[in-house]
Amino acid sequence: MKIGIDISQIQYEGTGVARYTKNLVTELLQQDKHNTYTLFYNSFHIRLKDVLGARVLLSSSARICEFSLPEKVLHIMWNVFSFISIEHFIGRQDIYFYSDWFTPPTNAYTFTTVHDLAFKLFPQTVHPYVRAAQERRLYRISNKKRNSVFADSISTKNDLQKYYPIESGRIKVIHPGVISQKQNSGKVKETLLRYKLTEREFILVVGTLEPRKNLSRLFEAYATIQGNIPLVVAGKNGWGIITSNDSRIRMIGFVNDEELFALYQNALFFVMPSLYEGFGFPAVEAMSLGCPVCLSRTSSLVEIGADVAVFFDPLSVSDIVRALQTLLTDASLRKRTIQKGLVRARKFNWAVTAHQVIHEFNRVEGILAT
Repeated sequence: MKIGIDISQIQYEGTGVARYTKNLVTELLQQDKHNTYTLFYNSFHIRLKDVLGARVLLSSSARICEFSLPEKVLHIMWNVFSFISIEHFIGRQDIYFYSDWFTPPTNAYTFTTVHDLAFKLFPQTVHPYVRAAQERRLYRISNKKRNSVFADSISTKNDLQKYYPIESGRIKVIHPGVISQKQNSGKVKETLLRYKLTEREFILVVGTLEPRKNLSRLFEAYATIQGNIPLVVAGKNGWGIITSNDSRIRMIGFVNDEELFALYQNALFFVMPSLYEGFGFPAVEAMSLGCPVCLSRTSSLVEIGADVAVFFDPLSVSDIVRALQTLLTDASLRKRTIQKGLVRARKFNWAVTAHQVIHEFNRVEGILAT
């Protein structure tokens, strides 16, 4: 079969959707020798060759169709008015795998991944432009019969069925994988020196800075913690104003993968105070590198953290304080969660994820033949 995939999200380096796109497509191309792939990429600002994560895709056997149209042009053309098919850009396909943003018209059987429903459940934390686009996208998917949906978690599948008329049989839960790499002592030393940190003497937060990440409550809880242990916040600015006057809070911005992995390895523990997550890549990355995790008791994080994490109510500052104090003071608990986290993280493997996706693609081959 001919399979087209939108890889445009790969340009947003450091985000969960970029990691998902890069790692899944890379593994699909390595495993699947039966089908042929065409990759659609559009960016008005960044050439595909300049995207760090795209090198392996450019050297693969896949056909690349690259365009540089303004995003808002495609948004209006596809998401708002639904005209000019994807076939106009990449030719006829048997299957087309939408990104989580553009939903062009097509005659192909379609797949898409729904990472989360934050725009529906916590609309005040999502930019109005994004809310409107995602609502149209899910409405269109709900009413398209030749379509299947991948959900990153059971939590996301349940949310989808609660708010949209999508039959259970059209939704397949496939957990993403996670790739991490333990850094050598030289890289660790270099990273800690750069950010003026000491091994196992800082708390780590990772993620795009936006209201849904609930950093304001975390900062309020952290302000009550005595001592000088820094709270290190790594991530790009998203939208909304997130600041703190506490000199112990270090907003270090985007870090590359090697630095990020070194930070996970050497943090006292990792905290994720999100109001909602469709999956929570940083939590699994932290577990995979021997970092204890402290997570919101909400959405997919309960599913991902299972019996490993220390959980808290993300709406309760006092409960966040309790969880932080627990991990700060209980060394034996941190040791136990490290060991359990390493085991738990191995369940999230891109080879397994890609194998499940290919199985779903091949299942459609029989449908198309009838």
